[in-house]
Amino acid sequence: RDAATTLAPTQTSMLSSKVVTPVRGRGHQVGGQSGSARRSQSPVRIKTLMQQSECQQILLDKDSLRKHLQRIYLYYSSLPGGKSNDLTPTNWERLCKDIGCLETNMHYASNTPARDLNHNLLLTRQEVNRLFTESKNELSPTEATDALKFDGFMVALKRLSQLLYKGEVGSGDSLHSLLLNNVLPHALRSPPTLFEVETTPVLLDVLHQHKRSIDMIHSCYGGGLAQFLRLLVDFKIVPSLLSKTEGTHVYKVCTMTCNTSDSYKFFQSLIILTSYLAFSKHPYSNHLRSPVSRLAEFLDKLGALDPRLKQSLEGLGFKVNLPKQSASSGPFGKADTPRHPSIPLNDEKQLDLALKEVFSAYSHVGKMTDSSWVKLCVDSKVVHPSEFPRHRVEELFVHACQPSRSYLTFDEWCDLLLSLGQKRFPKSHHSAALRLLLSSYILPNADRATR
Repeated sequence: RDAATTLAPTQTSMLSSKVVTPVRGRGHQVGGQSGSARRSQSPVRIKTLMQQSECQQILLDKDSLRKHLQRIYLYYSSLPGGKSNDLTPTNWERLCKDIGCLETNMHYASNTPARDLNHNLLLTRQEVNRLFTESKNELSPTEATDALKFDGFMVALKRLSQLLYKGEVGSGDSLHSLLLNNVLPHALRSPPTLFEVETTPVLLDVLHQHKRSIDMIHSCYGGGLAQFLRLLVDFKIVPSLLSKTEGTHVYKVCTMTCNTSDSYKFFQSLIILTSYLAFSKHPYSNHLRSPVSRLAEFLDKLGALDPRLKQSLEGLGFKVNLPKQSASSGPFGKADTPRHPSIPLNDEKQLDLALKEVFSAYSHVGKMTDSSWVKLCVDSKVVHPSEFPRHRVEELFVHACQPSRSYLTFDEWCDLLLSLGQKRFPKSHHSAALRLLLSSYILPNADRATR
């Protein structure tokens, strides 16, 4: 108090807005303490991550609210304090402390409007643990693991709100008050990176181009978190691009945002999310900016573009049964199975031979016309009704042709492929865009001349 008197008036007001006096017992009114009681307790700083206006905006958007709660759950379930990958009792206590609901020796008190309403905002540790146990038993009474999944975490928040805000009209009102006054402003959360990626048709189309390879990888590594982490280690994703903790984070996010009943679709989402996180760091983020380019690069790391993938998996101790060729329709009504096996793009001789075969299949006496060019793009699934319509490839051909000429030579066609990659994938670096265009569209699907 003596030190505070030496501060300027503006400094004193700033300090008082950030420091609140801790409460000794449940339901004790903040403003009703005597001077000696206030002096006997040390002030506690409360870290406010969001202003109340921001929290109100989040509460109005259900999707945004769910993502924030998922990020909070991911942060606290990843803290040390238990062997489970879900939310443990220890970390549930930590969350209750951070949002100002748990009574401790040094209280995490809150200066939120709810405290002015004389709500009993402090619970004992026994009460917090009882809430945890009741929430777990409500959803999974037979499970031996003492941890909460995301659905159980939501139930625990609802029970916590009903206990803290007894004066509210209904459970929905009490939950709204808890989220607005405690959880959203003060709870820590994981970065939003993993929640920014959506499994779009374009990303699924890239996976469909390598369906045979994905099927083989899924048959070996599609058995849960332990197998997924083994996949990352076997293909050197961990530790060169990600840590095991980050790999676990990816798996948790998928369990919260994807349908786990379909193991193959869940595995596809794992691949897409992992690829985005793996190449979101320097130096990869500079030239692999789009989710599509990162996915293509990640598939290359997994060996999905390597025709020797089966031998690689067998060398790792797996018995690989090649999946049968399927004629099931893809995103645009065509067969998902590529017409030709993958070619390693770092093998210049094979790549040059394959490109010449494609050019020969769509050209006449070494000349490719505009109609042949459009047919090549349609066959390769480069043309997309909404994302890259037919007139875009026609315009590229016109710009690539020499004046007074209506055809392209092989070298000019190769330059056109570079331009096509930049236009088709504008967020990717030009080299990454070309690799993606060749590995996922042109080489697997275009016709080739037989020699």
